[in-house]
Amino acid sequence: MNLIKITLVCIILSISANVKGAAHTVTNPNEITEAAFSPDGNKIITAFSDGTMKLCNLHGTCLTTFKGHKESIDSVIFNPTGNRILTTSLDGTAKLWNLEGKCLTTLSGDIGKKGIRCKIKFAIFNPTGNRILTAFNDDTIKLWNLRGWCLATLNDLNKHKIGYKVDLLSAVFNPTGNRLLTASFDVGIIWLWSLQQPNTTFLQRLFGYTTITCLGNLEERTPFTIYSWYPPDYLESTLYSEGTTNYTTAVFDPTGNLILTTSHDKTANLWDLHGNCLATLRGHADHKGHTDHVFLAIFNSPGNLILTASRDKTAKLWDLLGNCLATFQGHSAHITSAAFNPAGDRVVTASCDKTAKIWNLDGTCLVTLKGHTGSAFSATFNSKGNRILTTSGYGDRTAKLWDLNGNCLVTFLAPSTS
Repeated sequence: MNLIKITLVCIILSISANVKGAAHTVTNPNEITEAAFSPDGNKIITAFSDGTMKLCNLHGTCLTTFKGHKESIDSVIFNPTGNRILTTSLDGTAKLWNLEGKCLTTLSGDIGKKGIRCKIKFAIFNPTGNRILTAFNDDTIKLWNLRGWCLATLNDLNKHKIGYKVDLLSAVFNPTGNRLLTASFDVGIIWLWSLQQPNTTFLQRLFGYTTITCLGNLEERTPFTIYSWYPPDYLESTLYSEGTTNYTTAVFDPTGNLILTTSHDKTANLWDLHGNCLATLRGHADHKGHTDHVFLAIFNSPGNLILTASRDKTAKLWDLLGNCLATFQGHSAHITSAAFNPAGDRVVTASCDKTAKIWNLDGTCLVTLKGHTGSAFSATFNSKGNRILTTSGYGDRTAKLWDLNGNCLVTFLAPSTS
């Protein structure tokens, strides 16, 4: 459920950026769409709307330029070892790259009944980095090896029987990579899958209907029942919370034994793998819960704390019993992202108020990162916890690298398309 943004340019601005460079940023139709730290925290990959990317060091020096996508890149991630990069684009494909800028594999969808090729919506690595998962706009999910061979396909064929179209939002592996959680938007379905070989197994559902196709074998499932057929069939349980609908995200805890979901009903829920709801994060006693849609919920690295973010302009810290421990309040507009540092003792949030903020765990704001001229879309720590990367769009279109004192060290701009 640990996908941010950065630069390339080869116009690099520090805090002392000149006016001419700033003017160039506003008039340039090209813009930064995604940026991410490498796993060692020493490099930044920045993706652009013209379909290119740049790999830079922390001083802003461009090391490699990547070309191959035909349209804007909408996601970019490193594999766990940091020697491969996975991208998705509005051109409907995903590409696997080495750090020298060579495209190793291009993944694309099947051609549908109308003769139109399905487009990839998002793609992720498994925890070991030897498998790639892609989700398509026809609501299928495919598992690939790094050579581009499709190993399994997960389908939702029953949607035609109940009259709705599922809109897959996210997918996340458990820490060992043998299970998968998928979340959808339109009907709030969360599915738990087993990816044991040779079979891909549908294990549990929070709500809804689904089917699975694995290497040519079709097993059709019925509503509100959970089956496993690896080992042989037996009925397990259903993850369903009465009155709770429209689950939007789902993540595993660091042990892989708990599941955390968010919902449009302004809550988050904690589940075990048997379908039991252990806690609902809606507030208690002197602390009120969120007053708007909760769009993000994550665990800290030890797994004993939960961070949620909402459109109510706040983020909140919780224990595993559902007790609200702190509220991070101070942004004047919607929060767009929230993340723990690697040590788990700091939180960074980004907001449409054009700022990012660093907090300690009691809700005290330590530093406000000011410098973006548009909404801050993301903020994340590097693996060492001593740098923060933010991205912004609209009138800004930059990524910025910060120290923990709020000093902007580097500003990354998209290269001019002229």
